[in-house]
Amino acid sequence: MLPRRLVQSLVLAVVVLLAAAAPADAGRKWCQKDPAFLVAGTYVAVDVAVYADQTPHVTGPIGVTLYVPAGIDASVAFTDDGFNGHGEAVAIVADERLQTTGRGIQIRVVVEVPAAIGMPANSTVSPGAGKPVTVNGQTNNAIPINAMASA
Repeated sequence: MLPRRLVQSLVLAVVVLLAAAAPADAGRKWCQKDPAFLVAGTYVAVDVAVYADQTPHVTGPIGVTLYVPAGIDASVAFTDDGFNGHGEAVAIVADERLQTTGRGIQIRVVVEVPAAIGMPANSTVSPGAGKPVTVNGQTNNAIPINAMASA
């Protein structure tokens, strides 16, 4: 049997190694903003997030463009003050390539977060009772998300 002191030392060494191997951003918090739309009566929430400690680098309004099939009724349901009070620039565009199917209404959301530096950004589209879709990206780049809203 191993001496108790040796076992304690081994356990401590394993804990230290595991802590060192953990992702550096595991404890970081995200700051979210959340414009929302109504698509054929379905509430579609769009959560846009950057690390909370990096929000001072955001330089302008969050751009959120919702693409829906032609002829589908869509409107802006909610916007907020965005990061650093820059707000949100939202738009709705008809796209002939999108369709209404037996599964629901195809939608695409393109998110852009302008910033002084490149940093992680992610966005989740939650189309009512439909499956939420999350896409990870970077600031200063378009983040496209394809989802299905209820018909």
